[in-house]
Amino acid sequence: MNKIRLFIVDDEKLILEGLKTLLSNFNDLEVIATTGSAADCVEIIKNDKPDIVLMDIKMENNDKKGVELTAELLNIFPDLKIIMLTKFDDIHLTHESINIGAKGYVVKDNTQEIPIAIRQVNKGHQYIAPRIQESINEQFFAKRMAKTNLSNGKNFGLTKRELEVLQHLNSDKSLSEIADQLFISLNTVKTHVSNLFEKTGVRKRSGLVSWGIEHQLI
Repeated sequence: MNKIRLFIVDDEKLILEGLKTLLSNFNDLEVIATTGSAADCVEIIKNDKPDIVLMDIKMENNDKKGVELTAELLNIFPDLKIIMLTKFDDIHLTHESINIGAKGYVVKDNTQEIPIAIRQVNKGHQYIAPRIQESINEQFFAKRMAKTNLSNGKNFGLTKRELEVLQHLNSDKSLSEIADQLFISLNTVKTHVSNLFEKTGVRKRSGLVSWGIEHQLI
């Protein structure tokens, strides 16, 4: 049986090693190369010729982010199959990845899903993790809601404080930290977030951020 040859690109060493260990447990998968550096990728792909590249969507410790690197690699190797790895359902980056031609999108913490995605993409299919697909669907629903029910001026019916909370959600801050920064109570922040969910039709924090970006409020 020919194994699926994998190249993992992630600049978080613990995650890189964890993925390598995980995938080595499957008889049909073989990790042939790993790197945490964007600069190494072209040479490794030329020399080792992987079937699939697993790419961290952000690559925060590199000059080139994962999406930018993916675009560059697909320009050089147009038939390359790339699966994007993310810690969360970041719809903005997922849309960018779709547009440039990545074949798969999985959340890193779902270890059962990663080998499934690899096998599907290797067969020529596209694979989008259910968690990510759900957020994509939420964003589509939110856009429809915005067009039909939220046309009350440029702020789509949101109060000034709700807009401030929305903008702060586009960060790694907890709700408690947002409350401290805005000099309001945690319960007040939770109320504003609840109002945002109701007004946008979105059910997750990541969906609110995507909705805010889509409507140029963030």
